Amino acid sequence: MIEFVRAKQGVSYITFYHWEVRNPETIYAGLVVVMALGVLLTYGLQWLQRRLIPWQR
Repeated sequence: MIEFVRAKQGVSYITFYHWEVRNPETIYAGLVVVMALGVLLTYGLQWLQRRLIPWQR
């Protein structure tokens, strides 16, 4: 949550700003982007770990 409050630019800033001005469409769009980035980064790092450290299965 602190990432949204302290941000000065980016998706977190836009999401928090539109939460303050009560614009739900932009809030949900920002949250979907943040969730998608989280999922993509998680799978990307898991793939990288499997490629670089195959003995840790």
